Formats: sequence, structure tokens, C-alpha cells
Amino acid sequence: MRRYFLLGKLYNVDKMNRQQALRRYQNELVIIGGGVIAFGLWFALQTILIMFFGDKQILQEVEKIILRFPEYRWLFYVLFLVALLLIIGLSISIRLFIGYKARKEGLHGVQSNLYLVLTAILVVINLTSIFLIMYRVMDGDKDYLNEMVQVIIDITNVVTLIQLIIAAKNSRQIQKELEQ
Repeated sequence: MRRYFLLGKLYNVDKMNRQQALRRYQNELVIIGGGVIAFGLWFALQTILIMFFGDKQILQEVEKIILRFPEYRWLFYVLFLVALLLIIGLSISIRLFIGYKARKEGLHGVQSNLYLVLTAILVVINLTSIFLIMYRVMDGDKDYLNEMVQVIIDITNVVTLIQLIIAAKNSRQIQKELEQ
């Protein structure tokens, strides 16, 4: 008797049609893949908003460096902008890759394991982020309400990524059983 998780519930697949379960997992991969892409776009927007309208500490540090070396002002601005764009670009690229591969696996079948490894790495990064935010809130360093909103978003992101891993694992397992 095989058991699979589907939308947070444990199902006995021997009782239900395996083809139907496979289609559900594949559909879940397509939907969650779109969600991962949306979280990537949200991260980019959030980073830009925080840099220019929120936490002024980073911009103040850049200004201190510029004041020490005014003749290289343009160089520091360019380096800062390039670093910011690299961080945003890397994050979006990883999430686009994961989302695209998850959608492709949902529509066309098994893909490489690389996107699942990257998904697991993102889960660890987001869990670390949650713990760091909670630590800062307990220290009283940051605004409580803004940080709690960020924790809720990060928890949602982690749950989405874990669902993607579970759906891919179960989909592959059912496909393997159907091929035998």
C-alpha cells in the first residue's frame, strides 16, 4: 500500500487511480512553479524598495566611503549598483530556473535534479532568514510589525518550496511505478 502527500493530506494511492494522482502532482508542480517565480519577482521588488525607501543604513555606509574618497565617487556608485543588480539578478535567475523546471516537469515529465537541489538550498536560506529576523526582533533592533510581515512572507515561501519538493518526489515515484 503506497501513501502520498497531496495538498497536506495523506492519500492511499492504491484506492485511487494512480494516473489521477500523477496528474494532481503534475498540476501542483505547474502551479507551485509559478508561485516560485512570483516570489522571485517579489524579492527583487522588495530589495529595491528596502534599499531606496526603507533601511538607510546601507546607503549611509556607501556615503561614508564616498566622503573618504570623493575622487572615486562615480566608481563607488557604479560598484554599488552593479552589486545590487547582481544580487537581484542571481536571486531572480535561481527562482526563474526552479519555477521553469518545476512547470516543465509538471507538463512534460521528469527533469534533472538540479532544480530540486537549488530548491532545498533556498529552503535553508529562507529558514536562516526567518531565524535571523526573529533574533533581531527579540533584540529590539528593528520595527516589530515590518519584521513580522517579512517572517510571514518567508514562512509562506518555505512552505511553497517544501510543497514543490514533495510534489516532485511523489510525481516521480508514481511515474516510476506506472512504468513498471
